[in-house]
Amino acid sequence: MKKISLVFLTLFPALSMATTVNGTKTDSDLLLKDSKNSLSQKIEERLDYEEESDKNPFSLTTHKMNYILPYTYSENINTSVYSEIEDFNLSENFKNEEIKFQLSVKFPILKSIFKEDDKLYFGFTMKSFWQIYAAEASRPFRNTDYNPEIFYMTKISEIGDRDNFLMFGLEHESNGQVQYLSRSWNRIYATIETDCDDYAIALKTWYRIPEDEKTEAFSPKGDDNPDIGDYYGNAELSLLWNYSDFQYTALGRHNFSTGKGYLELGVTFPLYDNLKGYAQFVNGYGETLLDYNFYQRRIGVGIVFSDIF
Repeated sequence: MKKISLVFLTLFPALSMATTVNGTKTDSDLLLKDSKNSLSQKIEERLDYEEESDKNPFSLTTHKMNYILPYTYSENINTSVYSEIEDFNLSENFKNEEIKFQLSVKFPILKSIFKEDDKLYFGFTMKSFWQIYAAEASRPFRNTDYNPEIFYMTKISEIGDRDNFLMFGLEHESNGQVQYLSRSWNRIYATIETDCDDYAIALKTWYRIPEDEKTEAFSPKGDDNPDIGDYYGNAELSLLWNYSDFQYTALGRHNFSTGKGYLELGVTFPLYDNLKGYAQFVNGYGETLLDYNFYQRRIGVGIVFSDIF
């Protein structure tokens, strides 16, 4: 189990502390200087680009990260969910390797509602897991999560070099599967984000909208996953650190009552011109809705189409 973590750690470049030799700054000093304020500048640039994109009625703007990982490896693919349905043993042919990709866009519905720079958005994110290496199982899409949302976003303060943003909205998330494999929930959420110099921090908290209990296991009515909060908790923390041409990201959730949680680490790095590579490591519960109560560890590598900033 330690092997997959060690492989991922080798993808991160070694970062040494800044030192001086005979009063002369080293390359590490220069890199830190060049990266200073770069994240704040990238955030401002993204907001400017989005403002221009919002004026075009034929364009969609990036919401969350857009990426494809042509190769991911998981220590344990969840096949237990198929135990009570007839799948002709296809799930037994699933591979630990699969493709993972995410597409995420947003579109402004209303602008300047209460102030000049606030907006109401419609966003949509799709995250898929494709068993392309499982030829004997006919290379199916093992799971796809669909996440439409409506949210309000505004800048709430600016203190020195630090910008603070507030978002709150309503979101639905489901995997669009038939009964027994169906997973879904609805949430009201609020997110506060702050950025300063070369880092950004965001805290998202939510309230799950209750659903009625199922009267029968295969009934289309009722809660598909009543215990999902035991694994997702009620909040998640996101961190981003910009260092030279690299961006490091971390996302974590934890339910302190049950001890269940989730950690996602990522790094983007330059490849050629505007093309960037992306490496990702996940550990815990809930990488997908189908796997919300299933523990797994995964590593993947690919490219990112649109970075966070």
